[in-house]
Amino acid sequence: MNGGHSGAGLAPVRVPADPVASPDTDMQLALLAAIVESSDGAIASKTLEGRILSWNAGATRIFGYEAAEVIGKPITIIIPQELLDEERQILEQVRSGRRIDHFDTVRVTKDGRRVDISLAVSPVRDARGVIIGASKVARDISERKRAEQALRDADRRKDEFLAMLAHELRNPLAPIRYALAAAKMPGRTAEQRKRGEEVVERQVAHMTRLLDNLLDVRWCAVR
Repeated sequence: MNGGHSGAGLAPVRVPADPVASPDTDMQLALLAAIVESSDGAIASKTLEGRILSWNAGATRIFGYEAAEVIGKPITIIIPQELLDEERQILEQVRSGRRIDHFDTVRVTKDGRRVDISLAVSPVRDARGVIIGASKVARDISERKRAEQALRDADRRKDEFLAMLAHELRNPLAPIRYALAAAKMPGRTAEQRKRGEEVVERQVAHMTRLLDNLLDVRWCAVR
């Protein structure tokens, strides 16, 4: 997990001292609430103790919990046991005023599925600049992770095939070399020469099939 103050990511959130001070403030807050609620990403806020304060529709879509089910509960309900220390590190950084730019991690849905997400966290400050909580934005990156795994699997299968191909191409060389050496020996009969030629033809045909298979693999790889 990497934290920092780089330009990318979330800006620190400030909470107005009096959110009903003016019609303009009401409109800004309503617009902000609409943006948060309509976001495809999961947007949630929590206290500095890690208890959930808000939960948008995107969070419901990704994690399966309705807002009423999680408000007031610890954020650890969606964190795998082995990543609880990650959450402690996040809270420590938030308390010190640092935001955490997007990093890849894993969370757990209501039905127990593990979901790959990209997570960013930013401190929430009140009108005096005091940090009072944290806002979190999570994007479901499961499709990206599956695509990355598919590429790794394809590379592994390609490497295995090429290793097998190299081995299989070497095997016919020994009989071919033997048949050619035998053909140069004096006193060879017509039958012996014929058998030698048949050995070479079989091995060449075998190598041709292997090369054809290799070309088929390369063709499939670029389609």
